[in-house]
Amino acid sequence: QAAWGGIAIGLIGALFLAFGMPRLLPHMGVDPALIDPTTAYLAAVAPGVPLVGLSMAARYFCDGHSDTRPAMLTAIFIALLNVPLNLVLMFDDAFGPGTGAGLGVTGAGVSSAICMATGALILTTRALTAGRYASARRGTVPLRPDLPAMLGLLRQGVPIGLAFLVEYSMMSTVAVLIGGIGAVALAAHQIAFNVTVVLFMIPVSVSIGVSIRIGGAIGAADPVAARRALAAGLMLGCGLALITAVLVVALAPDIARIYTADQVVVALAARLLLLAAAFQVIDALQVVLGGALRGRGDVNLPLLMMLGAYWAIGMPVGWQMGAAEGAAGWWYGILAGITTIAVLFAWRTRRGFTDRALRPLMTDGGDAR
Repeated sequence: QAAWGGIAIGLIGALFLAFGMPRLLPHMGVDPALIDPTTAYLAAVAPGVPLVGLSMAARYFCDGHSDTRPAMLTAIFIALLNVPLNLVLMFDDAFGPGTGAGLGVTGAGVSSAICMATGALILTTRALTAGRYASARRGTVPLRPDLPAMLGLLRQGVPIGLAFLVEYSMMSTVAVLIGGIGAVALAAHQIAFNVTVVLFMIPVSVSIGVSIRIGGAIGAADPVAARRALAAGLMLGCGLALITAVLVVALAPDIARIYTADQVVVALAARLLLLAAAFQVIDALQVVLGGALRGRGDVNLPLLMMLGAYWAIGMPVGWQMGAAEGAAGWWYGILAGITTIAVLFAWRTRRGFTDRALRPLMTDGGDAR
């Protein structure tokens, strides 16, 4: 049912890219010279979008069985495949005279669509044939679309997606507002933000593992294992974040110089990196706790918590401090938002992982709401 739902949502997205975006581009301030190539790119990439939904269903089926390596290997393979495909499809002379299709930006879109299809094929084949999933494939499972089942998945999935959107939209808005301060501030922010995002992948990976382990423990009616997974995830995620924070503090100017030789930008970026290091552990705490809450199916209230923390606390603090401190002030706002989320998630997790709170989930599939 996740595959049916993913393909359906992807089809809607593909139709929007191919037919809706060309009508919107002229009204979005896009340079008229870019409208035609952008339209061509979107039309070329659109056929691959429904297959992303199929790919995600297969990927998370594998992940849910604690089999996360196929997704990693597939992503690496697709990244490597994308390079020669782009060369051949975009340029006339990719590997010598007459060896390329010369499609330009349209070729990049075709390459992306091929990579999407390839990922879907690999992961779906894995989900349908791997021996470790044999028990999950036993019995008769209706292959026709089941609307109530798909709606049940959406009730869980939409709040998770919106939670990511709340976070990303806040970060994007901050970048736009910092851009109004000046080019130096924006450049420094982009350096610090890029470093932070890369390091953030470490606790995010731990968070995904925690979510999988807790979901499995609840399915096995083992509350002790659920709490053990949570504790291990917190120690691992926060411990690794502490190590990266110390490295960032020690190497902040050197890290900034990797991106630019402009000493003014380096000085400001180094200052922002110190602020980024200050909330590495707090950020790891909130993301691991968020993964634990998703693992027990608790997605609605955490979404509201993130919305309030980022937009009712983080943005106002950033706005006020940004007026006095510039780019650094906006990072204080980000820190305020993340800290608020960590406190709220800690409160929610403490209430949600007692035997009394977990028992209904393990006995009758009760809703974590």
